[in-house]
Amino acid sequence: MSESDSAANLVGALLILLLFASFMYIVSTVSFPAGSFVHGELIPTNPPSGIGGAMSTFLWNFRGLDLLIQTIVLFATAVCCLAMLREEK
Repeated sequence: MSESDSAANLVGALLILLLFASFMYIVSTVSFPAGSFVHGELIPTNPPSGIGGAMSTFLWNFRGLDLLIQTIVLFATAVCCLAMLREEK
C-alpha cells in the first residue's frame, strides 16, 4: 500500500469512529417522542378484543426503535452500494 492509501484508510477509520460516537451520544441523550402523540386520535389502541390492540400499542410505543433500525438498514444499504460501485485498482 502506498502512503496515500494508508492516509485515506486512517481518515476513513477516524470518520467512522466519529460518526459512531455521535450516533451513540444522540441515542443516549435524546429521548424519542414516544409519548408526544395521542394514541386515540390516530389509531385506536384499544379495539374490542384480541391481538390488534396489543400490537398497535407496541408499535406506537417503540416507534423510535423502529426508526433507529430503519436508519441502520439504510446506512448499511448505502455502504454496500458504494462498495459494489467502487473502482478496482
